[in-house]
Amino acid sequence: MKNRFFSYRPDFFVSLISFFIQIVFFVAFLLIFVSCGLETFYFLDPPINNRITENPSDPSERFFSFRTVTNSSSADIFTGTAVYYCLYNNYSTMTSNMASISNLIGEDYSDAAMNRVLNLGYQPIFLNDSDIIVPSSSGAVSVVIRLFTEGEYSAEVLINGSNVGVPLRTPLLTGFTFDPDKDNFPVPKETDGDVNYSSAFTEENTWYVAAYAVSIGRSLELTPVYSQVVPLGYLSFNYESNN
Repeated sequence: MKNRFFSYRPDFFVSLISFFIQIVFFVAFLLIFVSCGLETFYFLDPPINNRITENPSDPSERFFSFRTVTNSSSADIFTGTAVYYCLYNNYSTMTSNMASISNLIGEDYSDAAMNRVLNLGYQPIFLNDSDIIVPSSSGAVSVVIRLFTEGEYSAEVLINGSNVGVPLRTPLLTGFTFDPDKDNFPVPKETDGDVNYSSAFTEENTWYVAAYAVSIGRSLELTPVYSQVVPLGYLSFNYESNN
């Protein structure tokens, strides 16, 4: 006797299995598509700076300073804090470039300003064979950078008040105290990688240096990660009188 409520229909079960297989493939495809399309964003907090140096005449004030941050929420990618600089022989060119960078500062966690810094040819200050001034392992510390020797003040980098070395140019790995009569104190040239050279000096034998501090990291994909840049200001110096 046939069951009125159920009858075996092979075609029905084949269709049902085929439907479930299609669902499984669709979900798998959707997961793959979505996962490939997701972009991971990394964020670093910038250093802290309450003082912007604007070319003071008093030698005791002629330095850059800032304070690093721990970036504890991004400890897995944070490598440390760097300072990028550029040498100019024309004041107007320097201030114009600085303004173009400032226009990109303001959006939290944006690296647009840092990309502009790099595009303008800024280079990292080297300290003890590294382009990282303060490694992440040092935590939050105060930093003072005197680029060149003036009178009783020597070129140095101070971390929490302790001298940790002399700041060096990139890629020459020489100091910022220039002397045309000494090979180990070369005067900047148009072809140097850290120089933005104009055909006319604003003032004969006078150079300007602008600097920015930035937190740096490396993503899990091994690409560089930058915080917002922090302007440190600028200094001018005449290479015939800065030693």
